[in-house]
Amino acid sequence: MGLFSGLSGRREQLSPGVREALGLASGERLLAWATEDGTGRVVAATNHRLVTVTSGAAELSAAWHEISRGSWSQEAAMMSVFFADDRFPVQWRFDEGEPRLLLQTIRERVQASVVLAQEVNLGPQQVAQTALRKDLATGEISEQTVLGKGARRDDPELAMAVRETLDALREQIGID
Repeated sequence: MGLFSGLSGRREQLSPGVREALGLASGERLLAWATEDGTGRVVAATNHRLVTVTSGAAELSAAWHEISRGSWSQEAAMMSVFFADDRFPVQWRFDEGEPRLLLQTIRERVQASVVLAQEVNLGPQQVAQTALRKDLATGEISEQTVLGKGARRDDPELAMAVRETLDALREQIGID
């Protein structure tokens, strides 16, 4: 059965070796994918996570609640994915064009994992994005804080405001 790849919506087959390397769990479905130019790396989005496969082996597997955003640079023909923790972003090159379906799926899945979010803004270099995120595979809720430019985790005023904001978010959805 052909699936739509992430590049221009064209219909292509995903090789059985790549499909096997994805290691889809029960209830997990492949939603979109694209093949990186030059490397042959497959970047795949499932309903639970983002996975990359190279040479028949999974390299990256990140649940949607671990990803803060994805972006596309037309000039560089580069897709980037940024993580909510301190991991460096990952990038893939697609010279054949923007992998629209894959990008759209990444945005939708990341947003689907956000239960509630609120910015904490105490002024310059004291900004943080807080959120309650859902693991789309298990339903487990976790707290997340992404610091703004120049913000420090050891800033006591910001840390207290983040804690109060996360407590308020948890209260809004009825969990302690």
